[in-house]
Amino acid sequence: MKYIKFLVLNIIVFGVLFTLISLLFPSVIQTSKTINIGGGENKILNKLSDVTSWKKWNMFSQTDSSTNTTVVADSTTVVTKWEYNRGRKLHCEIAIYRSTTDSIPVSFTITEKLKWYPWEKFRALVSDKAMSNAVELSLDNLKKQIELEK
Repeated sequence: MKYIKFLVLNIIVFGVLFTLISLLFPSVIQTSKTINIGGGENKILNKLSDVTSWKKWNMFSQTDSSTNTTVVADSTTVVTKWEYNRGRKLHCEIAIYRSTTDSIPVSFTITEKLKWYPWEKFRALVSDKAMSNAVELSLDNLKKQIELEK
């Protein structure tokens, strides 16, 4: 009985410690990448506004487990929100910046608001690198598609 009480007490103490440490992590994770794409601002914005073509270049919309809502904020920004089947909500913003050169800077930002649960915070800490790679790969695919359409 003494060992069982010791085991239960240790589980409670480590659970509380685990939760307290997770509260030190940020509750909003933001991943952003920027790439220069040649091809003209109108061509890029037309490609971004056509949500049906996103499965060809966007790694996040290639899964069938997500639903997305698209809102075009203005003439240089496309904002989307995704909700995955597990309740994860991602806010995506793709911005096109004005440029005096032939290549147009395009920024892809993914923002995820986390719940206070410790496992969510630690999952985000681990999956941040994978999310960053997916954003970079999506931008590379977009660049290839736009530059091949010349």
